[in-house]
Amino acid sequence: MTPERIILARWFGHDGAIASQVFEARRRWIEMDPSDHIWRQSLALRVFAWVWIGCYPVVFIVVMATQLLDPDGEPGAAFLTMLLFLPATVFFWLFILRPWIAADSDGVTVRNPVSIRRFPYPDIAAAPPDYYGTAIRATSGRGIVAVAVQKSNLSLWMNREARADRVARFIEERSTGLGA
Repeated sequence: MTPERIILARWFGHDGAIASQVFEARRRWIEMDPSDHIWRQSLALRVFAWVWIGCYPVVFIVVMATQLLDPDGEPGAAFLTMLLFLPATVFFWLFILRPWIAADSDGVTVRNPVSIRRFPYPDIAAAPPDYYGTAIRATSGRGIVAVAVQKSNLSLWMNREARADRVARFIEERSTGLGA
């Protein structure tokens, strides 16, 4: 077992179920065929999230240092004020940077903020885009809303094609065998 697997197995628990899902998704990504696709949130959102996540610790340290060095400073109040912005940092990580949809030759893998699901193409019944994400429905009745690709209200109201429509069409074509 590689050191990386040992660390993840310890981090996620000794059963290694989640670690094996992570390694399986990583293996698929490394061995990806050029015809395979990965869709994420928009680049602008991801850049904003990385800037926020990168700047938050710096601002936190600067604010705390100025309050600690000032004789009349309030480090406790500054600490609590800076903690108010921590949920936004966690939100950006979970809902902007983490989600993606990956389509390969065998099926679709959806990584949402707290779950990873895999759907083989024959099991996909529909994938309609919506404001909350692309709802991938399986023939077995189970499904998931992939939050990585969402259709904006403006495109819904104006009946315009958006990126979510193209992703849904790609998944549905592959699931019916037209796009393989």
